[in-house]
Amino acid sequence: MNFLAGLVYLCATTLAYRLYLNSKIIHPNGVLILQMFGDLLYLFDAYLYYDGWKRDKEDFDADVTQKKLMELNLVQQLTIDNIQ
Repeated sequence: MNFLAGLVYLCATTLAYRLYLNSKIIHPNGVLILQMFGDLLYLFDAYLYYDGWKRDKEDFDADVTQKKLMELNLVQQLTIDNIQ
């Protein structure tokens, strides 16, 4: 998505350059629409990145919690065995 948004911005910049180079600014709204479309793609890409990061963090936290519980259980077992 990030690459696609970059291409949209490149197209908008190229179009703006050609329009302003020829001094025939007939459709400047086309450039603005392309830039807004690129912004939307960047925004969607950022959302996908955040969602993936959030899932990875939840998985990591669950793994850490599981390991801590296993270590605590092992310590309790060793303590009980040493008392008996």
